[in-house]
Amino acid sequence: IDKGIAYVGASDHTFRAIDIHTGKVVWSYDKVKGYIETKPLITDDKVIFGAWDNTLYALDKTGGDTTDMNGL
Repeated sequence: IDKGIAYVGASDHTFRAIDIHTGKVVWSYDKVKGYIETKPLITDDKVIFGAWDNTLYALDKTGGDTTDMNGL
């Protein structure tokens, strides 16, 4: 949880940002090719997590877009 947003990965291959005060989904990313198995790492502007497809995903934490890993 960061600034009132919970970042949650699920077995339906979707990663979501959920407002903890309203329960509404702020954004979702449904292009994960495997079960999401890790807790997300939250940096300044990215959410990073791994999945069973052996991929490390880095998403923009405000909109869920994929982001360039070079900034890490």
